[in-house]
Amino acid sequence: MAWTLWRGDTLLGTLHDRSAPASPRTPAHGERHVNAVLLPDPAYLPLPSVRQRVVTSIGTPTVVEHSREPDVAGDPLPSESQREPAEVAFVVSQEQSLSQSMVPRERQLNVHDDEDQAVPAHYISIQEYRPQPSAPPADLATLPRGAYVGGSIWLVAFTYRWSAT
Repeated sequence: MAWTLWRGDTLLGTLHDRSAPASPRTPAHGERHVNAVLLPDPAYLPLPSVRQRVVTSIGTPTVVEHSREPDVAGDPLPSESQREPAEVAFVVSQEQSLSQSMVPRERQLNVHDDEDQAVPAHYISIQEYRPQPSAPPADLATLPRGAYVGGSIWLVAFTYRWSAT
């Protein structure tokens, strides 16, 4: 399956499956979790590291976003309390209105399949990874041409509902 990543109506690039360890979270029945590497359109770089999730508030689906820091090789690992799990529940407190977290349509991430149809993703993450130039990882050589741009790689993960029929 071939996918493309979009922000609103802007094509950010193509996605290519990548081998990754099994997710600690097993997707629910009827869901599929995909890990991919982005071959970005250089015109839209750098891309911010973010997680977007569709939440339903009073019956209305809303996209909320959480910013992330780029993953830089060689930086000290965050403490256990600072680490972010691959996916977490987005909690909107009473002090924070949902409208403050909402992502406008033109900034919403979405994935299209090889027939250019929107994939019903309810979670999309972009994580910028900056390998250490003096000691690049061996798997860097296995990435598709165009994945390593300006010292960064953009890793994308998304979960969507699917049917085997």
